[in-house]
Amino acid sequence: MNQRYWSLLLAERGVFLLGLTLSIITAFAGIALLAVSGWFISAAALAGLTAAAAHAFNFFTPGAIVRGLSIARTAGRYGERLANHEATFRLITTLRRDIFARLANNQNISARMNRHDSASQMLQDIQNIEGIHLHSLVPAITALFSALGFVLVTALFLPGLAIASLPLILLALVGVPWLYSKAVLEPESELHLSRNALWSRASGIFSSLRLLTLSQQLEQEGNTLRQQSTQSDLFELQALKRQQLINLLSQFINLGLVGLTLYMAMHAYLAGELAGALIFMLLLLSLGTIEVLSAANGAISHFLLGQRALNRLGKSSENQEIIEDKRTISKENATLKLAVKELSYEYKGADKPVFEKRSVEFNQLGLNWIAGQSGRGKTTLLRLIAGELELQQGRLAIEGSPASKIAYLPQRVQIIRSTLRHNLDFSGQRTDQEILSALSKVELSEWVKSLPNQLDTWIGPGEWEPSGGELKRIGLARLLLKEADILLLDEPFAGMDAELQSNIVNTLRDLWQQKLVLLVSHDLEQRDSNDPLHHL
Repeated sequence: MNQRYWSLLLAERGVFLLGLTLSIITAFAGIALLAVSGWFISAAALAGLTAAAAHAFNFFTPGAIVRGLSIARTAGRYGERLANHEATFRLITTLRRDIFARLANNQNISARMNRHDSASQMLQDIQNIEGIHLHSLVPAITALFSALGFVLVTALFLPGLAIASLPLILLALVGVPWLYSKAVLEPESELHLSRNALWSRASGIFSSLRLLTLSQQLEQEGNTLRQQSTQSDLFELQALKRQQLINLLSQFINLGLVGLTLYMAMHAYLAGELAGALIFMLLLLSLGTIEVLSAANGAISHFLLGQRALNRLGKSSENQEIIEDKRTISKENATLKLAVKELSYEYKGADKPVFEKRSVEFNQLGLNWIAGQSGRGKTTLLRLIAGELELQQGRLAIEGSPASKIAYLPQRVQIIRSTLRHNLDFSGQRTDQEILSALSKVELSEWVKSLPNQLDTWIGPGEWEPSGGELKRIGLARLLLKEADILLLDEPFAGMDAELQSNIVNTLRDLWQQKLVLLVSHDLEQRDSNDPLHHL
């Protein structure tokens, strides 16, 4: 994946180099504008001209250079934005297609997308990769050239200043960004996952508010949620403090460069080695350079994160995720059956097991409803059957279907920031007609028609965001497009009104008569009297 990114960038080198060149011109024009203006003003003042004469001198003669630099800076800024955004758009479009194509070849892509932490990390990685070109490469290279320009210009007037400023420039270009990446950006990724987990738990509490109240477990769940929220807040506060300290260090480095320039320029002036007007020019030159170098802080830091994200996605798309499968799976028997024997499971760090020596059999095709109070292990059972969790004690026997024919819909449906088409069909093997048919069966036809580009509309954070009920139905449409024999649904109808639930349940009941469907729900109003009901 890493090699693929750089090959794509090389393929777009024309637009990339144009944007980079214009960005460097913009930076140089801005720094030169500040420095030259300072020289003009100080030269006029030292010449003893009156205010009116100084203004006339500035406007009629050297002022033309100032206006030229100002025009170059403005034109360069607009030009580099257009070029860089064009190059970024081309890169992202091609790279996304490659990422989804590679991930689709991974047999565990569905399981990874269902797991909240794994999906969140994947989304974060894709966003970090997208920022490499526009938010990392261009600002970082521009800052590097600006630093070189500062050293070369100061070497013409004060060679000692050019040498003495190198350590401070290296600290600003490399040291502070590296520290920022380690102390701020990496913890931000952990905080992102923590906040997502927190939101997932809060959503679970709200979806089962009625049962938690009736079973007097609401206070306990609320206290747990408060503790997790407090931990996340403390973590975020520590990250902010580290960020403030690094910003303070960066300001000290900037002040050090300005102070060093002023000290050495004054020393050279008193020794008769430097003209007075050049003192102000060098001072403003250092201030302009600092402004450009400040952009390198986030740029280089995000570059490091982008590189790690490329490596992670590359490994995840090439290597299969191996989890020891202790399930007993047999596809020889033509009849679909699922048996849970003396099953126990305990999460690490928990006070007690989720369930102990639980036994239940599912041997009737169609919709099998699973009900029970919150915290009784319904979701855990589905994850064990799906193979997301490893069996600890007991036996889980699946007959009549291979492991690849088991599909799982979690409580919180995950989507990738991409097109609706990609989110429904990762492998790109389904036709538009098949996808639209699946969406129609879950009552999303009118919603798709309302989208700007229908199946090619981008959805997800920062794009067109589906509501909670729409997300659930997108997840159901995914299952309809899968060739699965055993379907595991965890609260699939949350966020839908009663009429919509009834329509979708009746449709799924007809479509899945020959499949084994395990459906966890707190609301049994849509259950048919012929549908088996299992209590946990």
